[in-house]
Order: sequence, then C-alpha cells, then structure tokens
Amino acid sequence: MMHVSKLQSELEKLKLDPNQPPSPEQWQQFLHQVGGVFQTYEQNLLANTLINDILAQASYILNPIEILEIICEKVATAFGVPQAAVAMFNEEGTEAHVLAEYLEEGRPSGLGLIFPIKNNLATEKVVETRQPLVITNVQTDPLMASTREVLVYRGTVSMMIAPILVGGHAIGTFGLDSLTERQFSDVEISLVQRVMTTAGQVLSNAQLYTKLQDELVARRQAEAELSSLYRAATQLLTYANLNELGQQIADNLVEEFDFADCSLLLLEKPIQLKNNAVQRKEWDENTLLRVAFRGQFAHKVASEIPLNGVGLIATAVRSNQVIYSPNVTTDPRYLSVDDKTCSELVVPLRVGNELLGALDLQSPEKDAFDGRSLTVVQVYAEHASLALLNGLLTNQLRQRAEELLEAKEIAEKANKAKSAFLANMSHEIRTPLNAIIGLTNLLLDTTLTAEQQDFVETTHRSGEALLSILNDILDFSKIEADRLELEEQPFNLQQCIEESLDLMASKASSKGLNLAYFMESSVPTIIEGDITRLRQILVNLIGNGVKFTTRGEVVVDVSSEALPDGKHEIHVAVKDTGIGIRPDRLHRLFQSFSQVDASTTRQYGGTGLGLAISKRLTELMGGKMWVESEVDKGSVFHFTLQAREAPFVANGKLASSSHLLCNRHLLIVDDNLTNRTILTRQAESWQMIPHCFTSSSEVIAALNGNLKFDVAILDMQMPNIDGGMLAQIIRKKFSKAELPMVMLTSLGQPLPDYQRNLFNAFLTKPVKASILYNVLTSLFSANETPQPTADKQDLFDTTLGQRYPLRILLAEDNLINQKVALRMLERLGYRADVVANGLEVIEAVLQRPFDAILMDVQMPEMDGVKATLHIREKLISLKQPYIIAMTANALAGDREKYISLGMNDYVSKPVRINELTEALQKSYAYAQLAD
Repeated sequence: MMHVSKLQSELEKLKLDPNQPPSPEQWQQFLHQVGGVFQTYEQNLLANTLINDILAQASYILNPIEILEIICEKVATAFGVPQAAVAMFNEEGTEAHVLAEYLEEGRPSGLGLIFPIKNNLATEKVVETRQPLVITNVQTDPLMASTREVLVYRGTVSMMIAPILVGGHAIGTFGLDSLTERQFSDVEISLVQRVMTTAGQVLSNAQLYTKLQDELVARRQAEAELSSLYRAATQLLTYANLNELGQQIADNLVEEFDFADCSLLLLEKPIQLKNNAVQRKEWDENTLLRVAFRGQFAHKVASEIPLNGVGLIATAVRSNQVIYSPNVTTDPRYLSVDDKTCSELVVPLRVGNELLGALDLQSPEKDAFDGRSLTVVQVYAEHASLALLNGLLTNQLRQRAEELLEAKEIAEKANKAKSAFLANMSHEIRTPLNAIIGLTNLLLDTTLTAEQQDFVETTHRSGEALLSILNDILDFSKIEADRLELEEQPFNLQQCIEESLDLMASKASSKGLNLAYFMESSVPTIIEGDITRLRQILVNLIGNGVKFTTRGEVVVDVSSEALPDGKHEIHVAVKDTGIGIRPDRLHRLFQSFSQVDASTTRQYGGTGLGLAISKRLTELMGGKMWVESEVDKGSVFHFTLQAREAPFVANGKLASSSHLLCNRHLLIVDDNLTNRTILTRQAESWQMIPHCFTSSSEVIAALNGNLKFDVAILDMQMPNIDGGMLAQIIRKKFSKAELPMVMLTSLGQPLPDYQRNLFNAFLTKPVKASILYNVLTSLFSANETPQPTADKQDLFDTTLGQRYPLRILLAEDNLINQKVALRMLERLGYRADVVANGLEVIEAVLQRPFDAILMDVQMPEMDGVKATLHIREKLISLKQPYIIAMTANALAGDREKYISLGMNDYVSKPVRINELTEALQKSYAYAQLAD
C-alpha cells in the first residue's frame, strides 16, 4: 500500500514550475506520473474497500473460523481464483492445520489437512521472512517438494502463500491457488499482505474477545458496556472525515470511562517502525498534534507535543509501548501541566509497522484504570488505528485530487498547444517543400544528362527525407506511446544504402572526406522491411559521422548472419575518423534532446534527438544499437535489424554480361586504403584480377616494367601526381581502346577538357557498385549485341486530361505553390483557373461551373473551409463541384476532418503525382454522376 509519507513525497514531485515551460518529453513524463498516482489511488481504494468489507463482517462474528472463511472467500473472489485456504499453526509451531477454505463448486477440499512445518520449505521461508511468497509453478519449484503431490491432485499450478501476522510473528499462512500459470504483480502481493495483516488483527481481536467473554461470564455486569464499545469501534470505519473520526474516538472512550478525559494525538509524519522500534533520528523531526479532545473535568492540554520532549505521551510513542501511571504525582516521566490529573494511560496507535500517534486518557482519580480497562482501551486502539489509517489516506488523496485534476488539465492544454504548434509549423515547412518536391518532379520529367539526373534525384530525395522527418515529428505522440508501426515491403538494401550516402555526398565532399561502403556477399540484396525508416537511421548515422569528422573518411560496412527462423540479422557499422567520444559520456548519446556536452552542441549543432529515435527504430526492427569510440580516433556506430529475404528477380542484362569481366586485370590507383579494399572486394566478386597501387609513381614503374592491364580505375586526389596527370602519362603509351580508364572524382571536382578526354568514363564518389559494374561491362561490350534498355517511365500521364476532361479551379494564395500546381496540371494535360482566396472561389463558382476545385485550406480573407461551407450551404442550387483539400495540414485526423466539413477528397502537401492523379480521376467520376 502507499503510506502517507510516501504519498506526500510522490505528490510533491508532481508540482509544475510555472516559470519554465516544460519540454514535450517532460510533459509526457508528467502525464505518466499523474496517471500513476491516480492508478495508485484507485488501488488503495480497492484495498480499503476489501479490508473494510472484511472488518465490517467480522464485527458481528465472534467465531474465528467464520472470520477466516470470509477472508478466503473475499480474497479469492477479488483475485478471480477458484480456491483459497488458511492453515493455522499449533501452539508449539510444529504443525499447520487447514481450518478454513473457499472452493468453487466441484473443487476437492483440503479442509482438516495437517502438515508439518519443518522441511516444508515454502512455509519455513514465509515464516522466516514474514513476507508473501509467489510460486509460479508448483510442479517445478523445489520449495514445494513436500506438498507437491497434494497440490497437483487439487489442480494447483501457481499460488501465493502469505503469513498471517500478530505482533510481528506468524500464527498461520494463507494460500491463494490458481489453476493456470499466473504472475502476481507487486500491487497484488502488497494487497494480500495488507489483508493478512488485517486478518491477524481481526483474529487476535476475536481470540481476545473470546477471552474477555470468558472473563465476563464471571462479571456479567460489564458485558453490555464492552459490547457497546466494541460495536462503536467497528462503526469508526464508516467515517470519511478525519476530524469527525478523531472526535468520535475521543467521545467513545469518554462515554466508556466517565471518570476520565480523552485525547487523540497524531504524528505530523507517521513513522515506519524498524524491528518494532522508533529510530532515534525520528525524534527531532516529528511532532504530535492533538486533533481531538473530550473532557469530563477541566485540565490544561497542549495542542502540540514535540516527540523529543518530556512527558508520558512522548515517551510512550518513542518507545512504542503502552504506559500506565497510576499516580502521576510520583512519576518522574510526567510533565506537570496542572494539579488535577492523578492517573494517566497512553496507548500508541499503530497498524503493522506504521506508527500513527497515541490515545491519551487522564483521570482525577488515582489508579483509575484496572486490568479490564487496560485491555478494553488496547482493543479499541487497534480498531481506531485501522480507521485512522484509512482516514489519513483518504484525506490525503482527496486533498490532492483537485490539484492533480488541475495539473492534468494544464497538461492537456499544453498538449493541445503543442499540437497546434506542430500543425502550424507543419504548414509553414510543407509550403516550401511543396515547391522543392513538385518542381524536382517536373524537372525529372524532362530530358537530363546523367549527371543532371543524379543531382535532381538527390535533391528530390533530400526533400522527401525532410518530409519524412517532418512526418516523424508530427507522429511524435505515437512514438512516445510505442505505437509506431513499421511497413513490411520488399526493397533493395544496397540501393537504400547508396541513396543514404548520396544525401551526404555533397557535405562530405565540401569537407574533403572520403565516403564509401561495402556489402559482404552474404547480405541479401532484397529484404522485407521499412525502407524509409532504415534510410532515416542510415542518414542520421552517416550525417553524424560527416558532422564530427574534419579529415579522413566515413565508411559503411554491411554484413549478415542467417537466423534459425529463416530471417537474417543484418549488421551495419558506420565508422568515422572524427573527434570521438569520451567513455564517461557515451551513456548520454541515446538520450532524447541530449548531446555529449554543451560545447559540442554549440560547435556542431543538432537537437540530440536523432540517435534516440534511431535507437527506438532499430529496436522496433528487432535489433539493437551501440557505439565504440576513442577520443581523437573516431567512432563506430553499430546497429542490427532482423529481416526476411524477399524474392529477387535477376537482371537479365547483368547476368548476360557477367562473363565480360571474368579474369580481366584491373588496375586500381588510390592512396586511400579503404577505397582500395572496397574496390578490390568488388572486383573479386566479379571474378576480376585486381592490382592495387597507392601512388602514381608506383603505377609508372609497373607500366615501365611491361605489366599489362585490361582496365584502370584512377582516383583524382592523390599526392604529388594526381589522377589527371597520371592519365596524361598513361595515354602516351596506351590509347583509350588499349587501356580504358575510369576516373573517380568527388562531387564538384571538375576536370579540364584536355584531361576529361583522356578517360572513358567518370564516376562520382561514393561509387555505387551497380553503376561501376555497368560502366566496366560497357567498356568490354563493343563486340556484344547491344541489350535493349527500358524507356524512361514518365512521372506524368500527359494524356490524363484527354481521357478525363475536367474544368478545374485552383485556389491557392502562395505564388510558388500556384506555379507548381499549374505546371503539374499542365503536364497532366489540364488547364486551370486560379484564385487566391475563398471569396474569389465563391465569385468564380457563381460565374461558371467547375468540375473540381483544388482548395487550399489556409488563405487570407476567407479560408478554404469557410468557402467550402458556403458553397455547400448557400449555393446548393448550383452544380456542386468535387472539392479536393490540397493543404499542408497533415496531422493525424486532418483528412477525416476536412471531408466531414463538406470536402470530397484530401491531398497533402507536398503533392505527390500519383495522389493528385487519383483525386482527379475521382473528380471525373463524380462529375459524370452529377451530369
């Protein structure tokens, strides 16, 4: 259960700082904490209800066996199990007797069973630890060896055994049996422990009550009084208000002992006893507060008593002992406040190991409390303690409920504000992205050189990558809630890696860094997975390598291992030669919004979110991510993922030309070891014979030694004699036909014309294996029958306008977006009228009918939503156009929202051609039905 002191501490943590707006991650943590407190509150209410129910029924039952049967039934029903039983120990503590049980109909009974405690390992452990014990499987747990046969016969699979404690000693055990394997939570274990503590007190009270009954047989005159007080004690549980409860406790005792006054004192902070003792450090940090007083004679009382002070009350609480002073005038422990008190009785209030305060009774008569009085007050104090603990918990929780609700409302408002901010930023970012992606789409549909095609594709992929990141931010709530779903589609792993490197090639080239990759032959070419998320991880790791590396290289190495379930574990290592990371800061790498230090953030920039998201994505793919690093020597970021190999359709052209490279001697000239290694591995995989040289002087010496090569690959950047100068020397001896040469250059590293003419082909680093393969085979295919190449597939269906004629109105206030949309429509064979706001939309619709309206949502004067509502409600007599929301608002639920407001379709910006084409085709079908 949640103690009052612990609850106070937990609730204090939930306070908000009004002067410092929290981050999105802090808001999410705050909401989680609020929910946790409410869940704990509900669990405590459930526990209190169960205990109160047991106590209420036990209040009018004097037979301990009946009380035990009630406990078995209540707990078994609460936990949804078919059987529960109580075994009580004999006086010697050598045997346990099953005295009470609860069984569903048809279950075998164990009532009357007697078993020894010694060598019963489970029972011995429960008695020794005085803590509940959970047995997940009775057939395999060695603790159940002595009772396994009986339990298996009864059908028990899992069980919980809890001690029934009285005064810190076990007097029996409670067993809760499950017929299926079950894991009991900490909350469930705590609940059973609390119920058993209550059971011990109830049993103790019942047994004590029986003793008192025996004594009262001889003293019938006191029977009515005791019964009345006992009933009054059980009624204390019905009080919800702590002040009313305290006053009722004092009233009950004063009415019972009409010769005495009664006070109820509660500790400012309840104390957790250790070995039934109050720790010395608690004395100076606590105070007893007098919360209720009822007096039959007038004497002075103090509202507060320091726990470290003098007097019988403080002494009794500190020692956790009942103190009775029959004559305070001769008792040195008594704090002399007045001369009216003659005798005083102080009884500590405790539940289990929690000390709450004390009951204080004072009388003007000497030796006013006899043995019966002492017994009655102690019995009553136990009931009062239970009621007070429940009252304290309820009071504390209710006092905080409004604050928590207010905090919850503040958090929800903050979440709404965050969502509104994300929606606005999404719109602002998507507007220029629409132009980037749209215009590159248009440019890709034109005739381009190979280099131009590569540049435009890289620009287009950059825009798509930025759009992907934006979508990740908008989907942040799903990531935090662990509801992010990955796609399962076949894709080319090598192509994914090459595209990721392409995105970083320009930045790497500007810093003079070498960018390369190598895939082992064991890695499957086509796998099933989410290419977008994998590319996101790669771009993040490669980008970090480039960012934190000033010279040297960034290399991606890919390997694979087959798993027993038919999947492959793909291992990717991204190695750089950058600044490295100190060992004591590695743990901060994968934390959200965190960098290894503040200076790194200022120098290199970044949010610190990329690695955290990448690690989460890797784990969702069934893998993990880790890092190895050494300061000033670089880092290696590793990650794995699990994927199935997808069917691969072999390329006929590659298969038919593979023999062209077999046994060809390849000259490789590059001063970079990584590049030489990768080119060598690739050449060997194509059955070529590679010859590697690190400098131009070595090559010149080899050629002068009459070494023969079939083809050469030269790097442009080399010391002393670069690739261009070396080509001039080689061409003096060999023509292009005799020794074809391929030049490797960095992005933006042009060659003069006289040197370009010396080479047969040029490739930009990082070199794509497939492109290098095609270039090399083409150099030896002069005598081969040319293979037909597929025509470039147009991005735009130029005949769409002829096949699906439409009268289109474009509503867009942004001039760039107008230009992009009009050019897209032109490529599709359409012409469109253009307006810049909602008022102009209405005016245009009144002048002439339109089959389709491409409606931007956010426009000045009148937005797209209001214009749509006006058309649907005010211009109902006119032919209704097919309205397509073409907007940068792309949060979850936006499509449904706009369609519910009267629009027919939805296309998010940046606009994708296939989505626009599909929407226009639907518009045509809608127009045909309307006609």
